Amino acid sequence: MEERVKRYRSLGHIVNFFTTEERCYPASVITFTKDELRAVHLPHDDPLVIKLQVHHCQLGRVLVDEASGIDVLFWEAFQKMGLEEKVDFLIVDSITSYNAIMGGNWTHRMQGVVSTLHQVMRCQSPNGHYTIDIKGYQRKAKKCYLTLKEINKIDTSTLGNEPTK
Repeated sequence: MEERVKRYRSLGHIVNFFTTEERCYPASVITFTKDELRAVHLPHDDPLVIKLQVHHCQLGRVLVDEASGIDVLFWEAFQKMGLEEKVDFLIVDSITSYNAIMGGNWTHRMQGVVSTLHQVMRCQSPNGHYTIDIKGYQRKAKKCYLTLKEINKIDTSTLGNEPTK
């Protein structure tokens, strides 16, 4: 193992390590290749939209936003899921095309690296010996974007300007 680490370092690659229970475990190197782009429609500027298992529900249209410091579950999705127990999300009642937004803290807890270009979040396995991919749904991302664009077309210039009698 040490030889492999030295070899990667000599090639100028970053060698990943993560700590659990005060022990240092070697982690799989996370890379993205041009070959992996074959499954992606290029060129694009799509965000990463994934599906997640939240409690007993399969939740689609989940935006991965590493710039966000919190995880958001939108009210409509929360109601449809029928969750009565406490969830580790900020519940927001807002009109949107997403069901949830997973922030940067979540990607760190998952020990993941996001590549919007490759439409995937690659995570370390619990033992660090291999990686797990959470693939994005590029068509859903485009559809969510177009829906948000339509939502934003609503004319708000007259809101609050009710005619007086």
